[in-house]
Amino acid sequence: MNSRNEFLSKVYGYQGVKDELYEILGWYLNNELEEDKREFLPHGILFYGDPGQGKTLLMREFAKTFDYKIFVIEGDKENLDEVLVSTYKEAKKEEKGAIIIIDEVDRLVERDTKLERVLQTELDGFKKEGNVLTLASANFYYDLPDSLVREGRFDRKYEIKVFNNKELKEIIKHLLKDRGFNIERVDDEIEELRQHLSGSSISKIKTLFNMVYFKKGKEAELDDFINELTFLDTGCVESKEDYVVPRVIALHEAGHALYIYKFSRSKKFFRIRCYEQRGYTYSTDLFEDNRENQIEDIQIALAGLVAEELFYKKHDIGCSNDLEKAYTSSFNLLNGVNINAIDFHAPKSLRYRGESISEYEKKTYAKRVNKFMMKTYHIVKRRLRKYKKVLSIIADEVVKNKILKRSDLVRLIGEEKNNDDQSK
Repeated sequence: MNSRNEFLSKVYGYQGVKDELYEILGWYLNNELEEDKREFLPHGILFYGDPGQGKTLLMREFAKTFDYKIFVIEGDKENLDEVLVSTYKEAKKEEKGAIIIIDEVDRLVERDTKLERVLQTELDGFKKEGNVLTLASANFYYDLPDSLVREGRFDRKYEIKVFNNKELKEIIKHLLKDRGFNIERVDDEIEELRQHLSGSSISKIKTLFNMVYFKKGKEAELDDFINELTFLDTGCVESKEDYVVPRVIALHEAGHALYIYKFSRSKKFFRIRCYEQRGYTYSTDLFEDNRENQIEDIQIALAGLVAEELFYKKHDIGCSNDLEKAYTSSFNLLNGVNINAIDFHAPKSLRYRGESISEYEKKTYAKRVNKFMMKTYHIVKRRLRKYKKVLSIIADEVVKNKILKRSDLVRLIGEEKNNDDQSK
């Protein structure tokens, strides 16, 4: 039996699920386990979740860790119910034990209703004869009948879902290493790629890395990954024609970047990217979520439009997303609930914390949020006004190069934090 670190090493992520499967494997391979206890081993494991998340790979790699014969139920065969019965019959004859793999069991059951009854019978019959472990995957768990997925049939059910931030960064590092990319990349670049890939399926991530490798080789740059990801998302190939970054966009992103760089304790700035009609400022969280950091997030959201107003006396319509983010965060901070709990467009009354409130109360909540937003806005404006010249320098660099890295910002303005005025 492999060590825990080596177990399912070809499957990246899902550490919690892998820990559980490692424990189950240990039970099965324990030769000292009494026969009367073996009948209580989990004999059906279901992996479910959105397509492309690696369920089939996880299932097949787990099956290989057993020294058992593996049987696979293919969905394209005729008379699947008969195939299922004969497969279980053969599996039960295996003296050491057997694994039966059923991929996309939800589709099979939907296609052939007899299959559900047959599968239930075979899973129930595990205790009578043979040592058979059934592994199945499903894209749509709630389409499966309750009678099939209840305990005693599928004793373990694991949702294979989108990775958390830590796991996704580890996956990126593994894929870089596996394909021979430079694993010593700056951690900021890996973090930015992680942000771009957040919510992506494992199949999409692997496709991205494979395509970049074939097109650019081992020396691919971060922009190569981002451009290929844009193609995967939109089908559009990046234009090779030169374009001009509008100065208002450059100033907007400079406001976000400078505020993070000078005044944020909870985030670390590392990159601005600007295009012809849009711009992005990337940063990474340094601390856990709390009230102080929530306030910082609101200030950072407002910093872009403040920078525009310092130069143009008004802000562009493109600031609407930042305003919405700041307003939503302010409401959540002040009221301790999700802003979706209140419909500000409701004509008469609505429910708030489980109680109906009046139009007057709605206006009171809105007024409270607006007051907090205005106060925060003036704090941000007072801070950035001192750095108007610096904002202009940063914007010039962004217009010129379309990209500004953390090292560029250090070169342009030097020291990071502004201790003066930091706590006010």
